[in-house]
Amino acid sequence: IFICFRHMEAPKPGFLGNLTPEQENMLEELKKRVAEYTEKRVAEGMELTEVQKELLEMDSMYLRFLRGRKWDLEASYNSYIETAEWRRNFQGIGVDNIDETMIENELKTGKCFMYKYDKRNRTIIYVRPRFHDPNQNTTEEMDRFLVWMTELGRKMLRPGVETGLVIYDMNGFGLSNMDYTQVKTQIRILESYYPESMGLTLIVNSPWLFSACWRLIKGWIDPVAAEKIKFISQAELTQYVDPDNLLKDYGGNDPYQFTYETVEERKATGYIPPWEMSWATEWRQEEKAKAEADSPTE
Repeated sequence: IFICFRHMEAPKPGFLGNLTPEQENMLEELKKRVAEYTEKRVAEGMELTEVQKELLEMDSMYLRFLRGRKWDLEASYNSYIETAEWRRNFQGIGVDNIDETMIENELKTGKCFMYKYDKRNRTIIYVRPRFHDPNQNTTEEMDRFLVWMTELGRKMLRPGVETGLVIYDMNGFGLSNMDYTQVKTQIRILESYYPESMGLTLIVNSPWLFSACWRLIKGWIDPVAAEKIKFISQAELTQYVDPDNLLKDYGGNDPYQFTYETVEERKATGYIPPWEMSWATEWRQEEKAKAEADSPTE
């Protein structure tokens, strides 16, 4: 059901479509063990959400844990189950029940938003630390915001794409924006519960004072993930993002400026958040229409 993109690439080793026989066997064994665990938990009274049911059917999700745990089957299984339980119990409400209204204070800051796709059709996530105030919102809302944005990123993935591109704009960053506690939390959540989710992180406009912060932060990051983080000039962004899809503020042609209105506010204004704009919805509508056209009729 894949639609043609300008930059379709052969799957990398360890991804769907390019697995060794041993990796295929490990995938099937992991799926079998997770299914057995899930059946047991359901028999005990656990109810699965629609998202949980969807994730259980995604081979790509099992492979994330296998790759992230260096193809150690036992470690992959334990990590998958730990993640499943974490998703169900997160902050007493569960990951799937985080509502936009629960993170509106964080969204209003403009510190992070998604907009369009890069040359490899990865979702572009813009992060602007200058808008982060460690004392502005509660730690709980910051954590919910991180998880909600990560879940949104998963939903924004186009067919055949499994990772995103993060652009960290350090322009205007000062030590008052540095939040080591939140950085550690982000690293722990992303590495533990969302393995293999980052395709590439590009850091631009980095001031000299961030170099000392980075030396400390880099030591907390898995070395494989750290290799996917690059410091580049803003002018180099067009090597990764087509100018028509890159914001004008970063040397591209798109004049979009992120703003946010709450769910209640936009009832009166008609405001459309970026994740509901045509760039994020048209391809899904096309996919749905194609799938329905390809489905056998009775």
